[in-house]
Amino acid sequence: MKKTTSIITSAIFILALTAFAGRLLRQADKALEEGDYELAAKLYEEYTEEKPSKPDPYNSLGWTLDVLGRYEEAVEAYTSAIMLDAKNPTYYYNRGTAYLHMDADDQARLDFEQAIRLDSTNAGYYNNLGNIYFNNGNYERARLIFEKAARLDSTKATIYVNLALCAEYLDSTGLALSYYDKALALDPNQALVYNNRGRIYADQGGYDKALADYTRAINLDPDDAMTYYNRGRAHYRSDNLDLAIADYNKALDLDPGLIRAYHMRAVAYTRNKRYSEAIADYEKVLESEPENFEALLSQAWIYLTRGKTRAARGDNAGARQDYEMVVELLPDEKARGLEPEKNPAIEAERLLGDMGKSDKQPEEGVNSQ
Repeated sequence: MKKTTSIITSAIFILALTAFAGRLLRQADKALEEGDYELAAKLYEEYTEEKPSKPDPYNSLGWTLDVLGRYEEAVEAYTSAIMLDAKNPTYYYNRGTAYLHMDADDQARLDFEQAIRLDSTNAGYYNNLGNIYFNNGNYERARLIFEKAARLDSTKATIYVNLALCAEYLDSTGLALSYYDKALALDPNQALVYNNRGRIYADQGGYDKALADYTRAINLDPDDAMTYYNRGRAHYRSDNLDLAIADYNKALDLDPGLIRAYHMRAVAYTRNKRYSEAIADYEKVLESEPENFEALLSQAWIYLTRGKTRAARGDNAGARQDYEMVVELLPDEKARGLEPEKNPAIEAERLLGDMGKSDKQPEEGVNSQ
């Protein structure tokens, strides 16, 4: 009788544990669905401690940890799932993705290849494998893999974007444009794609098309500084200097560290004869990139140009300051290698010399000795 009672008690305890574990899993799934990843991770961890023999909860735990940026822990969870079921391609794919987030490309590649061996019909597996080769500069191999992904699933815009990027790096801009067109036909709400296609149009001199694409990109993502910068360059190339400056201003509002925007705004200011503002922007460039000789040389030319403008207005003191600044910016050791006509310091020294001679002329009405 005691033995029977003991068996019944054990059965009730096991049923209670099973019910408790079941509630944990349901709560974890609900937290994951609602986007409460911290809670979901905690509950999945508790469940896998209670039920360590089921692979799917480890997979869900790994996915949740990956979202939280806890990549090493995610890898451990996926590995536990794989140890319990080594023939599930999803587990390898998910672990490969976590490795990818850790920049562990070799491990990620091995996992994606294993996922493909287990299921060669999944376009997503090929797409992520292609990303590894692309990130490592093997654009031709990446292109072949992305093409395989596209044959398996022609409805994924991301695959065509990746094909377009490969085509760009392989100098096939016409092909890149066709892939970007396909990507936008599948998903017209991709700011990055409009930005990239606009860049190609601009490089080909199609500024109207480029401006239209950049504007679409900005409408979709108004907080991306690079798109404003790119549109500013298209405006500049179209001789719309004020619009270019306005876009560079917006780019720098969004990202004050975008040094190239200071550089291009300085160029636009120079063409607009706004020399002081151009000089200030070149100062910003040189603060960040003190070895940027192009910026230094451009700044010297602006001082020379402003000095001439001041001299023409009779502001000899201001002109002298500007000429002296040119010489200070480009001493002989920095200007070495420049052809004389490309060295503003030579002209600045000559102009300073002329001003010195003028200073020695006798004043009107005073006899010279």
